[in-house]
Amino acid sequence: MAKAGLVFAGWDRDAEFTRPLEGASADYRSRSLSVKISGAQRLFARFVPVEEAVASLSVILAGEEVHGIELKTIPVGVRQKIPLVADALSTTKVTVSGLPPGLSYDAATGMIVGIPTKAVSARTVTVKVTVAGKTRTYTLTFKASALPVWARGSIFSGSGAVNGAVGLSTLTIATTGKISGKIVSAAGATWTVAASGFAELTDWGAYRTTVTVKRGKKSDKATLWLWAEE
Repeated sequence: MAKAGLVFAGWDRDAEFTRPLEGASADYRSRSLSVKISGAQRLFARFVPVEEAVASLSVILAGEEVHGIELKTIPVGVRQKIPLVADALSTTKVTVSGLPPGLSYDAATGMIVGIPTKAVSARTVTVKVTVAGKTRTYTLTFKASALPVWARGSIFSGSGAVNGAVGLSTLTIATTGKISGKIVSAAGATWTVAASGFAELTDWGAYRTTVTVKRGKKSDKATLWLWAEE
């Protein structure tokens, strides 16, 4: 049992704590352990003062350590997977509140995920991290930029084709990035086109996603690219 004022800080292979245990099935800081070890080996549990555990804390957003108020700009309608993790000598617990509509924090993966559905000029996001019973609060500012005018509304109406059937095609993109449309063949068969949003906004300003093309029980996937000609 740890002495008062100390917290568990991981498993090690020597008493000097210079060889932290790697390859465990759970986080190496976990009090539980599941790992294959060949031969006779001793393991040492490391404990550190609470103050040291708290001082070691760092919060990393999208690969960058958070210092003070950070601004993160994201596009509406584009799926997000933004890493947000806390690192310290002891186990951490992270909670996030105030994210723009459509986004949430997945503590299991350490990711901010979802598709932003509404443009916001500035949204204060609060990140609370608890380590060794102490909680620190970090403030981030998220901005969600709207889809450009050319990338929303009824953006296409003309000839389309699916599985060799050619007909009238329409495609509409909502302000949230949701995609819907249809292709009606000359014979009257209707195929629907749908996607919950875009998967990517490239560095050169093009939107990309995978849409589902469906008629009855038959469905297929297709890649949709969208960009503005200069």
